[in-house]
Amino acid sequence: MKEESDIRNISANAEAHLPYTKGKFKISKHINLSGEFAYSTTKNAEGTAYMAQAEVNFNKFNGNLAYMKASPQFAGYFTNTNTFSGYLQYRLTKKISVLANYMQDAKNFQRDTLFLAAPYRKYLQYGIQYKYLSNGSIIINHGFQKYQDRLEPKQFDYYERFFRVSIDQRIGIFQVNLEGQFGNTDNYLTGFNGHSSLYAANLSFEKFKTSFSLFGSYAITSRYQLQNQKQLYYGARVFSKFSDKTSLSLFYQNNYIPEEYFKDRNLFELLFHQQLFPGNELDLSGRYSLQRGQLGDKDFIFSMRYTWRPNIPVQRTAEYVSLSGNVGNLGIKKTEGIRLMLGNYLSVTDKDGNYIFKNVLPGNYFLEIDRSTTAINDIPTVGFPATMSLLNKENIFNFGLTAAANVQGKVQLSEAEKKDQTDIDALQTKKGKNKRESIIIEAISNDQTYRKVCFIGEDFDFTYLRPGDWTIKLYRNGLDKRYKILNDKFQFTLQPSEIKKLNIQIVKQQIEIKYQQESLKVGYNVIKNKK
Repeated sequence: MKEESDIRNISANAEAHLPYTKGKFKISKHINLSGEFAYSTTKNAEGTAYMAQAEVNFNKFNGNLAYMKASPQFAGYFTNTNTFSGYLQYRLTKKISVLANYMQDAKNFQRDTLFLAAPYRKYLQYGIQYKYLSNGSIIINHGFQKYQDRLEPKQFDYYERFFRVSIDQRIGIFQVNLEGQFGNTDNYLTGFNGHSSLYAANLSFEKFKTSFSLFGSYAITSRYQLQNQKQLYYGARVFSKFSDKTSLSLFYQNNYIPEEYFKDRNLFELLFHQQLFPGNELDLSGRYSLQRGQLGDKDFIFSMRYTWRPNIPVQRTAEYVSLSGNVGNLGIKKTEGIRLMLGNYLSVTDKDGNYIFKNVLPGNYFLEIDRSTTAINDIPTVGFPATMSLLNKENIFNFGLTAAANVQGKVQLSEAEKKDQTDIDALQTKKGKNKRESIIIEAISNDQTYRKVCFIGEDFDFTYLRPGDWTIKLYRNGLDKRYKILNDKFQFTLQPSEIKKLNIQIVKQQIEIKYQQESLKVGYNVIKNKK
């Protein structure tokens, strides 16, 4: 099957990864308008996408608006997308201004699987700014925000109405920012309503060619699993430029809010930069960071980079390369019509599963599969997105599609244990009214690792697993010490479409009581015969 595109005035859009028709109009020196339009035609469907932007700047009024929409059938990076953002400010007097900003995140678009899906957010705030001094101002805002986790199980889902007061003041060499926020939260994840408050402070100054920034916040919120949950965040940033050739930066932050799990987050970073001589630079860095999707596990990364800029005038003509291959059918319905993406390039497999990318610029790419063009249970035999280093004239990459396997099971108390204690709830009530006994179940293969927190007495499952060798490990996760996991490791080989059943037994550890007895002295008497 061949895919065709009817697009006029094609140019590259690095931000949206869409082929488009682009226009820009300047109404006056104060107003700028721009727009982008794309139209795609495939054998089965037609799709459209467009983006419009406007920017205005006057003496008393300025702002910007952006809107993007893509139809469900559009053959691009953004699919079934509808997003809008804007900012407006109007100066009533020299000291008083009114302002507002709105944002609605891109919803339901096809995200690159290299990144986790960012939470859906809808945000509106409006308020007034009063500049009481030339170096001091206060802003009073009112608005609402809605956060919804896109991953399962959800970590948050709430709607919050808030009132915020911010003070920004410069005192000598110090720049001080104070903020307080108060709101009411509707928690859709747990079903309760509560209050949320936030207090934040930021202090920054510069001395001895070094800039310092200290920040901290304390919050009591009802946004997550617990009502009136307390959160404390603090940190610091220091940047010192010893000379034009030498600099040192230091950053630390104790933790991050749960809504930011979709990106990498530095907890600690130390960076040293040194220019050895013109064109030669050395960078040393070390950092503790939370990777995407991680909440508690920290990774330490040390890097050393040497940069040499020879400054030799050369001219290089890029030669195009190609990537081709075959998608093997390993027991699925079809391998025809599968859409593959290589950066901004697109290819569709033919009836035999063959594909080809022509006229590709040399470089490093990620090869991806559009999951909407495969069956819901089809899974590749290798990990995707696949890293491609395309330097040769012709490159070949073959892989197969097979049916995914599943693991299902239940965590339960053994039958023998139930004779001694009939219900685990009797134990749970001792630990706390809202606490439940649970364990962590980890599924590991060569290139896939999944973890779940499972409660005793409930079912669990791992879906969309690649067939092959798997290991299931069990961890206590704070399980009461009187209980133990009967078998904490399982190893097996999953076949395509197989549903593996596991039964995890939790038993009560037997306590053996021994009684110590006093020793008993045994003796005898000898009777002598009288003569």
